[in-house]
Amino acid sequence: MFSYTSPSTGEVESWGLVTDRFVLVIEGPAELVLRIWETVVREDATMEEVLELLAARGVRTLPDFALVELIDAPTGSISVALRGRGRAELGGTPGRYLSGKGAGTWVEASAQSIAEMTVGLRGEEPGPVRLPLTRGVVRTEQIHWGVPLPRLAPPVPAERPPAWAAGVDAEDELDDATVLGSARRGRRAPAAPATSELEDDLDATVLGSRMTPAAPPPATPAAPAAPPAPPAPRLRFDDGSVLDVDGVVVVGRAPFARPGTRPHALVSPRKEVSGTHAELRAEGVTIVVRDVGSTNGTTVRPVGAPDELLRDRERALQPGDRVDFGDGNTAVVVPGG
Repeated sequence: MFSYTSPSTGEVESWGLVTDRFVLVIEGPAELVLRIWETVVREDATMEEVLELLAARGVRTLPDFALVELIDAPTGSISVALRGRGRAELGGTPGRYLSGKGAGTWVEASAQSIAEMTVGLRGEEPGPVRLPLTRGVVRTEQIHWGVPLPRLAPPVPAERPPAWAAGVDAEDELDDATVLGSARRGRRAPAAPATSELEDDLDATVLGSRMTPAAPPPATPAAPAAPPAPPAPRLRFDDGSVLDVDGVVVVGRAPFARPGTRPHALVSPRKEVSGTHAELRAEGVTIVVRDVGSTNGTTVRPVGAPDELLRDRERALQPGDRVDFGDGNTAVVVPGG
């Protein structure tokens, strides 16, 4: 999950951009940021193309930036380009710190097994207040990935001031039941009833205590145990591999899964499969396929029905139905077990 640190008042104009494949923090005007955004959202965009766009006005006018291309999500592989104040702190095996300080143009590097990273134009630790980010453009000097959001302490309820501090008569705050037997506002508490009256009042209690106690209600029979949940359905791909759809699974060429989901990478040499292509979830023996805005869409082939192309919508598939994500990644729904 991505998050970002909100800029403080008076900072220079800096921006953070996040797409399925690129993370960029850059100092520059909004017009340049918009041109870069229109490039990085394309499925066929490359790091070389982004760097050429940054250097279009000449090396002397290059802004400070930190650029990361997400190469392969399952292995945590990335490529990095940094200039000036641009820096990247990479957590994983092993952790690394990279900086663009002193570079004539920019510094390029690559890394693998990245478990978390902080990319930006300053080297402070992630602040106590950060905001979540999925995809888009924000004003910031730092973007984080894999760094858990801090848990803020709940607000402490305000204590009620004492009656004397609020200018209230303390006796007004007392309940009648609390001041039995004491004077209140100049009135005497009611006299205690005579002994005979108390005995009369106690008769019902005494008689009641001598009565035979009622039989306890019959025990409620225990509810029958719920039947075990059926095994999660599966996708069996044409190459023989099997994907268990337990929970929510995000598939794509280099999928980035939000918390609570599981990524599953698909091989796509011709890039027909988008970086984050579709989501799968099990509902009983069916699998619900939801296209998440992929470039080429997701084709489903239900048994006995015509093919259907999904774009930004979902469809439930029964056992025997097929789904095609592109580039030969075709699978059939099979029961679990």
